[in-house]
Amino acid sequence: MSNDFPSQDDRDALRHDLAARAELWRERIAAAESSAADLRAECDLDAADSGAKTTSLEEEHARTEEARSLLEQTLAAIGRLDNGTFGICTSCGTPIGRERLMALPHTELCVNCRPGPAHGRT
Repeated sequence: MSNDFPSQDDRDALRHDLAARAELWRERIAAAESSAADLRAECDLDAADSGAKTTSLEEEHARTEEARSLLEQTLAAIGRLDNGTFGICTSCGTPIGRERLMALPHTELCVNCRPGPAHGRT
């Protein structure tokens, strides 16, 4: 194992953190779905209020989808911990740095493979 990989203590802490994050995302999804249901129930208001409710419903939907995506990423990270591939970039197969894993435990890409404006910088 490389020095870049988290220690077993780090992995245990990450597993605990990821499990807590998964529960948080589940709670946020449930709250957003409940809020959206309440908004849909109120949609029989006049046209101006209906437009505002539609915007609110779209915002709730976006929050729900973001939470679902983060839950999926979090559960995938737990799966990688379980199968021994945690800390290995799913794109290029190189180790993901400890600092990156500790900051973003659900990440599956090393700093060189991540998308975005800082692509390729370490």
